[in-house]
Amino acid sequence: MTWNTIVNALSFTGVTDTTVWQDVAISAIIIPLSLFLFSKLTNWLSDSLPLSLLFKGFLEKNNNILIFLSQLTALDDQERIDQNPKYVIRYPTPSPTNKNAITLTPRRNIDPVWSEGDGECLADIYNTLGKAGRSGNVEVTNLVKGWDNWSNPIVSIGFNPKTINNLIKKCSPIYFEITQNTTLKIIENNMELDCLTPNDAAIIQKTKTKNTNVPVFILAGHGTTGTSAAGYFLRENCVTIGKLYGSRSFCLLLYVNIVDGRSSVSLKAAYPRPSLGMSLLHPFVFYRAWKMSVFPKLSRNNLI
Repeated sequence: MTWNTIVNALSFTGVTDTTVWQDVAISAIIIPLSLFLFSKLTNWLSDSLPLSLLFKGFLEKNNNILIFLSQLTALDDQERIDQNPKYVIRYPTPSPTNKNAITLTPRRNIDPVWSEGDGECLADIYNTLGKAGRSGNVEVTNLVKGWDNWSNPIVSIGFNPKTINNLIKKCSPIYFEITQNTTLKIIENNMELDCLTPNDAAIIQKTKTKNTNVPVFILAGHGTTGTSAAGYFLRENCVTIGKLYGSRSFCLLLYVNIVDGRSSVSLKAAYPRPSLGMSLLHPFVFYRAWKMSVFPKLSRNNLI
């Protein structure tokens, strides 16, 4: 079909100039295409870019992500490893004569096992990495076999031995500390949180190894609810965190009420202050966080 045929077919409109209809056709293609590309760019800047920056170093497909958590092994009465550990699964089996009946199903030789809080945090980490576009080569590694591996990106769940005896010593920066009163605090912030019932506290620390610059995330709570809440908070706020800090190291101090559950988690302190560039790029996100008074007061040490 030629342009003359098209113009003749549309001659009832009174427009017989071929160039006019050519411009209309081009505009009909370019304008929707431009709007589509603009929408894609806006979504990328809004969600994909912050996640890519937050998990910089974690998203390369050829690099395994190693996840460490507390792996528990059963002991016998003499404090030796039980070679035949026994566990049971409990579940309700109500009957007409006993509505509260519970059935026990035995399991054997399933060590190591995890706490429920660590498992919930682990699920949230998998979910969050999936949002960032990483769906493969993520493994829960053995504390013994993976102890000296420093070439892969690391996520450490809870204050397990890898966190306490290894990462805190070999990573920089580490912005949090556990005080003598067993409170959690960010070093450059006056906020301290205890674990006296019903309180629990947790941190999310992004850092890197001192010698190899391998990226590291630490998500840990005083108790199991705190650790679970750290994973929940990261999953629900990963884009916001990426908008505040980009690829920089940071530490978040979280509070959770164990009675209300992990979804009650809230941010109490953050360090350092977001950079001027990220604050200007995402002003509304920065303003909402600033209104919560979670950042340290401006000083020469933290004005970045």
